[in-house]
Amino acid sequence: MDYNKLCSIVFKYGGFWDVVNGKSRMKYVGGSQKTLKFERDDINLLLLKEQTESLCRWLRGQAYDLHYHINGTSPKVYMPINNDRDVMDMLRCSCNENKVEVVVVMKDFDEIFTNADNIQYGDMQDLSETSRVNNDIIMDGLCDGGFVAQVEENLALCVGSRFEDSSSFKQAIRSNAILQNFGFKIKASDKSRVIATCSYRGCPWRIRASLCSDGHSFEVRKLQASHLCPGVNRAGNKQATITWIANEIKDLVKRNPDITPKDISNNLETTYGLSLPYMKIWRSRELAREQLFGSIDENYSWVPTLKSELMKRNPGSHISYLCDNQNHSFKRFFVSFKVCIDGFFAGCRYLIGIDACHLKSKYLGVLMAANCLDGNNGLFTIAFAVAESESKKS
Repeated sequence: MDYNKLCSIVFKYGGFWDVVNGKSRMKYVGGSQKTLKFERDDINLLLLKEQTESLCRWLRGQAYDLHYHINGTSPKVYMPINNDRDVMDMLRCSCNENKVEVVVVMKDFDEIFTNADNIQYGDMQDLSETSRVNNDIIMDGLCDGGFVAQVEENLALCVGSRFEDSSSFKQAIRSNAILQNFGFKIKASDKSRVIATCSYRGCPWRIRASLCSDGHSFEVRKLQASHLCPGVNRAGNKQATITWIANEIKDLVKRNPDITPKDISNNLETTYGLSLPYMKIWRSRELAREQLFGSIDENYSWVPTLKSELMKRNPGSHISYLCDNQNHSFKRFFVSFKVCIDGFFAGCRYLIGIDACHLKSKYLGVLMAANCLDGNNGLFTIAFAVAESESKKS
């Protein structure tokens, strides 16, 4: 392969244009980047757009622009990519380094520029200090304002929508924020109201729900649905917390408690366009299991109740459990039903075999069983037990 024919394209996406302090130029801040290699002869506008929409799935159906950095300019100068001729100019500028930087930005700059005058300069400066990643500057005249993301209003969040309680309302806000690609924060939350706003400074999005007359449900009373924010990177959306993921995958876990994190990840990526870390999904699945079936630690507290119920429904059985004398932790549980004991004396050979298998739960242990052969040479279970290990004591 002739490496001179390869060109590395650094895609920068998920960020926004910001005003340079005291100047009329703009710079690109925030977001993520990824480097891909292509043969120079294969690079065209269609390829760039295909790769852009592959990296930024939330841009599909949205209007956006591409700009490339003119190598050797400092501060960085960007030029727009509108056609294949611009792509050829981009490759010509990068012929010495075989590397080019492409920035992905939303298209509707004029609309945000008209609203940017309402944002105080101090707010813009605070935002740039917290989200600054680089010093990329756009050439004068290429852009008339900041960055805007057009977000379609979700039908579930509208004036008059009712929710069972405040937690359900907050969960709905979080789901909509992730689905529509924006951040939010709770401004006020008490027994009678919940107010949420967009986390981006200067964005007018705001929603308010108040307590209904029934004393528990909440209804949306006010909603400012328009957005003037750049959105967030879906792959790193902080709104996708473990608690939110657990609530979203409850139905999946209920149908299949052993569902793999990979299957859950594929489902979230299809539904919300999220690409989340493996361990975050794993912890969310464990939390969903705990919410549905109870935690392992809490289930051990039901051992005395389980023994009482089994003895009540199976009189004459031998059922016992053993706890540690010092910390009262669970050690063993033995069960031998009366029907099994009667069956052993009535029609089984008087030869008992004992075996155990290891348990793979949180606290491990072994499952032990005592079996014999019945009249048909089939295995007949007399008793079983859960113990800490296979030993003479157990």
